[in-house]
Amino acid sequence: LQNVREPPTGVQLSSTTFGEVPAEQVGDVTQTIATLCTEDPEGGSCGGGSGNYEYDITEQPEGDLFSVRQVDGQWVLQTSARLDFETAATHEFPIVIRTTDTDNPDMSFSQDVTLTLINVPEPPKNVRLEALSASAPATISGEPARTIEIEETLPIGTQIARLAADDDD
Repeated sequence: LQNVREPPTGVQLSSTTFGEVPAEQVGDVTQTIATLCTEDPEGGSCGGGSGNYEYDITEQPEGDLFSVRQVDGQWVLQTSARLDFETAATHEFPIVIRTTDTDNPDMSFSQDVTLTLINVPEPPKNVRLEALSASAPATISGEPARTIEIEETLPIGTQIARLAADDDD
């Protein structure tokens, strides 16, 4: 009997969901979505087997939103652009990842994967005090409002102002 080389049979990802990158984050917006490994009848990298595997993305939404590269000897899937949950046209991104066993001759397998963008809670913005009305029992001054003057004879429990904020979520 002689062993016949067989092509890879699958690609596994450690995750298919990823969180948005907040708009206020500056600098590098690349984030790792998943580590990759190859299923292969000869052992593959998922089972701790050895093999020379490379990965690439053969299909993805326009704009090259995702990339595959090696980081510290591990193949990872990463975002290549800032994706915001609240403004994204979609929250699901179908891609095709190809794994190639580079032992001579090269043998490949392509896996359809759907990545899902999830909402990450962001802190409220523009927190402020607002007067209830022009005749409210308190005067708010400063920009942004920092001072509240209150009549000292107000009954306990009197509503004097409203705390407001803007929240993109």
